[in-house]
Amino acid sequence: MSDTEILAPPTVSGGMIGESVARPDARTKCRGEAVYVGDLELPGMLHAKVLRSPVGHAHVERIDLTAAARTPGLVRLVTAADLPSANTRYGHILRDQPILADDVVRFVGEPVVIAVAGDEAAATEALDLVDVSYDPLPTVDLDTALSPDAPLVHPEPVEPSFLRSPLVDALVQGNVCYKYTHRRGEPDAALAAAAHVVEHDYTFPSAYQYAMEPHSAIAHRQGTSLSVWSSCQHPFLVRQELAQLFGLDLDDVRMQVLFVGGGYGSKSYTTIEPMACLAAWCVNAPVRLVNTVEESILTTRQHNMRARVLTAAGSDGRVLLRRAEILMDTGAYGTNGPTVAFMTGVSAPGPYDWQAVDVVARCVYTNRCPAGSYRGFGSSHTQWIGESQLDEIAQLAGLDRFELRRRNLLPRGGLIHSDMKPLDADLRPSLDRLENALAERPSPAPGRRIGTGIGFGVVPAGAEPIANAVARLRRDGRARVIVGTTEIGQGARTVFAQIAAHVLGVPLSAVTVPGADTSVTPYDRSTGASRSTTMVGLAVERACRDIVGQLAATAAHALGVSAEHVVYEQACFSAADGTMLPLHDVLATLGMAGDELVGRGRVGGGADPTDSPVFWEVCGSAAVVEVDERTGGVSVQHTLGLPDVGTAIHPQLVAVQDSGCTVQALGQTLLEQLVFGPDGALLTPSLVQYRVPLAGDIPVDMDCELVENGDGPGPFGAKGCGEGPFGAIPAALVTALQDVGVQVRDLPVTPERVWQSLHDEGGHGDS
Repeated sequence: MSDTEILAPPTVSGGMIGESVARPDARTKCRGEAVYVGDLELPGMLHAKVLRSPVGHAHVERIDLTAAARTPGLVRLVTAADLPSANTRYGHILRDQPILADDVVRFVGEPVVIAVAGDEAAATEALDLVDVSYDPLPTVDLDTALSPDAPLVHPEPVEPSFLRSPLVDALVQGNVCYKYTHRRGEPDAALAAAAHVVEHDYTFPSAYQYAMEPHSAIAHRQGTSLSVWSSCQHPFLVRQELAQLFGLDLDDVRMQVLFVGGGYGSKSYTTIEPMACLAAWCVNAPVRLVNTVEESILTTRQHNMRARVLTAAGSDGRVLLRRAEILMDTGAYGTNGPTVAFMTGVSAPGPYDWQAVDVVARCVYTNRCPAGSYRGFGSSHTQWIGESQLDEIAQLAGLDRFELRRRNLLPRGGLIHSDMKPLDADLRPSLDRLENALAERPSPAPGRRIGTGIGFGVVPAGAEPIANAVARLRRDGRARVIVGTTEIGQGARTVFAQIAAHVLGVPLSAVTVPGADTSVTPYDRSTGASRSTTMVGLAVERACRDIVGQLAATAAHALGVSAEHVVYEQACFSAADGTMLPLHDVLATLGMAGDELVGRGRVGGGADPTDSPVFWEVCGSAAVVEVDERTGGVSVQHTLGLPDVGTAIHPQLVAVQDSGCTVQALGQTLLEQLVFGPDGALLTPSLVQYRVPLAGDIPVDMDCELVENGDGPGPFGAKGCGEGPFGAIPAALVTALQDVGVQVRDLPVTPERVWQSLHDEGGHGDS
């Protein structure tokens, strides 16, 4: 927990909120001084590599380690037989995934054997000599998994796990590991009353989160305890799973998070940590396990989806019914699939005022590598479809797209879901801004078409409202903020330091924020769901206000007034008569040198609202695209994002989050797709085959205008950010393509699909 990575740059005290201060970790990263798990060296550390199944579904008949055991430099070969506990399965919603395959493999790439050696080369050499015999079984994909005679991926009973959301209450039935249903109003009556109906089938591809740093973990067994360094987003939840797997108390598992090279959901929950811990447990020494990119893709990916979606509206364009039947491919293990399917279903209606909603989303087991969380958390799967159909309804009703939405957008306080918190944003001003931004259409060059589009993204954000913070203010005026959330590149530590400096009235340079360490930092649910600033930041504010309250009592005594009559501003306590007492004078009254005040802040329970979601993360977006009629190539000319952030504590970081999400959403819409062979083998294992946005793909004009109403549940009215564009940008791009006659039913919208649509009869064929 070195302070070198988190000391903030010098600045004056006070007025921190709304300032784009320099990031405290920027210099460390730019100089190459940041230490990631892959950089950490421990005395006597060994290295692990993993042998993975080459088949998609099979009985494991025999594992012969004889030849491999003679490899020079090899320390140990580890199989499922070496598990130290009867708890052989993990998964934070469904306990269905083994650390290593025992009698069955369920996807190409499933871990079977771990080799531990003095270096990775020796471990790899040993794995090349392991002889595994497989008896193949039939495989299923999303097209076949629900057939009446489909083989079951998990014929044995699957148990719920420790972190089972009360909303996720549909247990495994066949190859469906979770079923979400939301039905309100009278769907059949609404459909019968409709003058305009649009209904199509759609597909959404599997994608990889592609953080710059692959999954990495170091585990060290010390007697009956485990110390783990991991590039994870949820250290406390991983600790819980490791304790269960190895039969340990929570205090016997210590999770530490160093610098993390991005996550975007790929490092949510438990990934490779159990394998690193099992290896360390067997050799009684520190073991490092670092994935290749291909291994990280096989560890987790985004869900691919098939959906049939219907939108019905009256003759005046007022929407009546949104119906959707959704199938999500969660792969061989549930991981976070049930929650993603839930969020996909919740997001399907979008922020519109429907008479009736009828949505079913099924999370389906297949013989593919597991799928889990990704930025936007399911909202990106269906919102482009909904916005696309609204444009079709507008055309049928003889309305422009803005007027149609103006008639149908939910007002603040409207219900997206009958059992969830009302919408806490006003989208109508954003709609007006989008209309104004697209008022002038650029003129296309010969052989080109220019299209404009818009979309709204809405994400149920914040996850569970549970967060804790401890603040410590020393006599010398230096403060330390201790939180359990992880910094994965988003700038959370910077924001926490700003909040502390603002509330305490100390210079930003006097505030440090160490990294997450489950043995030291207080419990935090996770980093994800746009919750760090909103939930943990609120806990930080409360912890610092706790200290100010303690200081106020001391100052009040010196000023001769009661504490409730003391005002604290600009690092000074003052009474009503104008008498003032600077902060440093109050701190000087503390006891011995090095003494400190400790404040505690908690979010969750008591008077805090616990209804879901914590807030609705919303964003309006516009896009201008140019289409080459000859090649079908699509060039994004301009994007505009309008994220509703409540209050931007650090405006630059907020805008960067929006821009980064916009680029990822562009890749999701136009470029990215994981491709699997018939047996489930990954055919796009690297950047050679898997196309991500490059600098030339990014629009020159990529604008972000923050919507600030100060109405969020977080500190100083803040709302989380960075995920709303994942629903809004694909919708804006798809509707822009529709604007030039390209009908989009499948993502990504490749040049081939665009060309085919343009050359179908009338220019409106399915892509």
